Amino acid sequence: MAILAGLVGILIIPCVFEITGVDVMPTPITPMSTTLPYGKMSGTNSIFIAAHDSSREAKSQADYVCNGIHDQKEINAAIDALSKGGEVILSEGTFRCDNAIYPQTDITLRGQGDTKTFLKLTTSGVILIDKENVSLDQFHISGNDCDEVVAGLITIRAGHCTVHNVTATSDETVQAMFMVLSTDSSGYNNIIEDIEFTNCKAIDGGGWGFRTSASGTHQLIRNIRYTDCQAINCGRYERIYEWVGGFLIKNEHDIENVRITRCIAEGNWESGFHIEYSGTGTDILFTDCIANNNGQKPYPTTFKQDFMSGFFIGRGDVTLQNCHAEGNGLAGFFIDDGTGVKLYGCTDENTAITRSDFSQYKPASFYIINTYPDSPIVMKNCSSTNSNGRALYVGPKEYSTKARVENFVMTNAAGVDGTAIQLNHIRSGSEFDIHASGNRASTLIRVYNSLDSDYTGSIVSDVAKPIVFDGSDTKNTLVHDIEILSNTLPVGSTGITMTGNVPKGAVQIINCHVTSPNSFFGFLSEGW
Repeated sequence: MAILAGLVGILIIPCVFEITGVDVMPTPITPMSTTLPYGKMSGTNSIFIAAHDSSREAKSQADYVCNGIHDQKEINAAIDALSKGGEVILSEGTFRCDNAIYPQTDITLRGQGDTKTFLKLTTSGVILIDKENVSLDQFHISGNDCDEVVAGLITIRAGHCTVHNVTATSDETVQAMFMVLSTDSSGYNNIIEDIEFTNCKAIDGGGWGFRTSASGTHQLIRNIRYTDCQAINCGRYERIYEWVGGFLIKNEHDIENVRITRCIAEGNWESGFHIEYSGTGTDILFTDCIANNNGQKPYPTTFKQDFMSGFFIGRGDVTLQNCHAEGNGLAGFFIDDGTGVKLYGCTDENTAITRSDFSQYKPASFYIINTYPDSPIVMKNCSSTNSNGRALYVGPKEYSTKARVENFVMTNAAGVDGTAIQLNHIRSGSEFDIHASGNRASTLIRVYNSLDSDYTGSIVSDVAKPIVFDGSDTKNTLVHDIEILSNTLPVGSTGITMTGNVPKGAVQIINCHVTSPNSFFGFLSEGW
């Protein structure tokens, strides 16, 4: 035993043994990890804070321990202690804050995940970012019973900031869960730019999910990225005011270089994604976004401008690629001034599926009004399926609309006022390539007052008047290469109806004809 005790604590040094002329090195000891509990790295500039209800282990390792009352004091003290930047790491558990948290330059505030770390904000609680290079990551934040209206639970008033993996909810005392706000009162005095939201969720809030706003000197916000973010049921159950939705990409200010990628807006009171008409929008790109069941509010009894749509685009240099809308209250895609707007591969299903009274509001999968003369709206490879209203409406607000529509596919729209696709006051130079099928509406395509425009496509329907042209201002309109597959119309007829209002010779019809399904499929059989 004495010999054994004497060996305790002896440092063993690896040796090289020579065996038959071969050097053999014993297996090296694996170095200890530099990662300490809760993600704190040895040698890094970080401070660990334990919640009042965190584990005993977390409290034993913490630099600060909160007591569940005014917890912003410990969080701000930790931030201030990192004068050269670093990480403030929050344990699992609940942090209760009734005043602001002020992240400073080069600070990261990080929790243990949105199901483990909870920030509960009341009274004047907010995360207020007035400094650059701030990052927030991996926590859940909620705001309730604020004494004064809070702009945003997370309010960003400076540039070059990121928010990742944060889930938020709020009551009706909060304007937005995630807010980018340009205001002179912040003292930032620069254009806010380079803001990134990734995998952030705004759920069951009384205000907007995500919002930008600007007032004062700098009216431009630019270089904003939303990736894999969600806005769910914003304003649906309670709301700060009637105008609450999912993503307010632009309010009445200017915005530039915005990317919205794989984001979801669902069940929101007004719009799912919203770009306000006022101000200038430049280089805005939606890719693979989804807007379902937005516009939860009832139709008002008298008509006014409303935003009960999946995507509401109020003009600008805006492109939507492969975006999908389904079951929205007024429109899947509402374009209020299509000047500069482009839609590629966008699809809609079941617009206004729960609505029945269309006396004031006339829903459509794609609802487009107004363009300036030389800036047509462009649609390519878009489709509408089972709309409970129209599939496509193009028409005026203050002035006529110019559109270039290629390969638009309409399937089984119920229509409004008997029409599945309504094209009104079409401006010179417009082109429509439409492929429509269904028997729910008495007319599949109705064109009113078309000027110097071109129409082609195909129809599969048994209705008596699948295509109708109307309007005394119709002029220099070409309709060509349309095949109508019908069981009821005379084979060989054009299948196109002109009302008595259309001036003689205003519409030229070339190579348009009705084909019987029997003869069509018989031809295919013989050909094969």
